[in-house]
Amino acid sequence: MIIHTISFKVKDQQDREKVVEIVGSMKDLVSGIESFYIGCDILGTSISYDVCCVAIMKDRDTLRAYLQHPHHENDVKPVLAQCCSALAMVDFEI
Repeated sequence: MIIHTISFKVKDQQDREKVVEIVGSMKDLVSGIESFYIGCDILGTSISYDVCCVAIMKDRDTLRAYLQHPHHENDVKPVLAQCCSALAMVDFEI
């Protein structure tokens, strides 16, 4: 199994829900996604990111299909480029 995590720092706090919505739209587009969680930070510390997504995927092929999906490339990435000042991603195998 692969754990895919990505955290987003938004340029404007009003864009938090837009990021949640667009990233969440990927949830059911690729078979092999076992679990998918996305939410906004609740602490708001100086080192906090604003939104985080955690997806549990069957294998590396599922992760590859997710990252290369046309919706991810054509719709999700442009919104993230517009709304986010920073991203942090970690993928690991369990």
